[in-house]
Amino acid sequence: MKTGIRRLLSATLALAAGAINSFAADQTPSTNTVPPVAATNAAVQVIPLNFTSAETNEDFAQPQAAGQSDEARASDLLRHYSKDLVFVTGKSAAASGFVAHYKNRKFFITNAHVLAGLGYLSLETLDRSPLQVQSDSAMVAVGHDLVAIPVTVGGIGIPAVDKVDSDVAVGDAVVVFGNALAGGVVNPLLGKIVGLGPRIVEVSSQFEPGSSGGPIIHLRTGKVVCVATYVTSTEKLSGEKSTRRFGYRLDTVVGWQHVDYHRFKYENDVLSAVHRLTVQMEDAVEDATQQLPQQSPEVVQVDGRPVVIPPKQVILRHEYESPLIRDAVANYLNYVVGKTGNTDDAGALLLDSLNAASQNNLNAAASLFTYDFFKRGDAEIPGWSREEANGFENEKIARAEILRALATRLQQK
Repeated sequence: MKTGIRRLLSATLALAAGAINSFAADQTPSTNTVPPVAATNAAVQVIPLNFTSAETNEDFAQPQAAGQSDEARASDLLRHYSKDLVFVTGKSAAASGFVAHYKNRKFFITNAHVLAGLGYLSLETLDRSPLQVQSDSAMVAVGHDLVAIPVTVGGIGIPAVDKVDSDVAVGDAVVVFGNALAGGVVNPLLGKIVGLGPRIVEVSSQFEPGSSGGPIIHLRTGKVVCVATYVTSTEKLSGEKSTRRFGYRLDTVVGWQHVDYHRFKYENDVLSAVHRLTVQMEDAVEDATQQLPQQSPEVVQVDGRPVVIPPKQVILRHEYESPLIRDAVANYLNYVVGKTGNTDDAGALLLDSLNAASQNNLNAAASLFTYDFFKRGDAEIPGWSREEANGFENEKIARAEILRALATRLQQK
């Protein structure tokens, strides 16, 4: 069984026509963008989100009228929340977000991986009304792929479901509002709740890349149930494919960490480097266990005369950023093809070399992570994916599995 994971950040070069207020480095902290990021060593503290505010937000959500179709209800909500639905862009990608009425205050909400992937966020509401966020007060959730940034100007705030477990049920209709496939438009994507978990909700709405960070709204109450986050696709041995879609709940967040943008970007870069080495280890397994070429001179007849064909050389199929991994694989193959040593010893040396390269990398990175998001990633996502990093702990697990797989395949050769 093969599982793929896709967070829903969508690569793009442009959004819909119209002015988007891009970030400039000298702007004040209260702005409609989140600033660019670079490395620093600022301390990070887990903080509770228990704001109190004299500001009140009218709860615009009204129960769905009896007899109203889901399509008509979704259309009404789209029009009703046009000031709160937000297009998110960076230098080369796009995602979604929204203004939520949450914990007695207005927050701009999106996924943590959106902030990590874009580096800065440029925000524009669906109706192009002004929106400013207090970027120096941004927070990332503990145990959830979510970011919350206080809103200072604009938006009304889509109310969030207080208690998902008691207020919604499997089978309830929902709609996802997001910038699907970075098309620059919001398409209402209808579906149902098909599963509930302590941190996530599974829905049948067919959201796609670009929808990441968009609200998944309960049609009956008009409130946010969760935030569209990732898709998993599973290919079974039979060839059948299964796709599932998930969003993170707001009501079960137990703590938040203040976002220092420099530190956040730095830790994202560290995790990306760790992930690249994990991918190289997987590539090493493929190279080391490839079908070996002709290992000895071969004599063939050409026009009745014997011609000696020299042994073919081993070619590495992948490029390696790590010279330790590249040399370990090349040395192993040279031993095997040239028969210059015991192949069992060569296999053991290969495993030891890859393990050493892995441990050196993990040990160097382990103390650098302060954000729960980079330490644990999306713990709800099954397995590991080549396409993107998903937390330091998941990288460690993936590497152990890769080394075990290599050991098994070397024994079978």
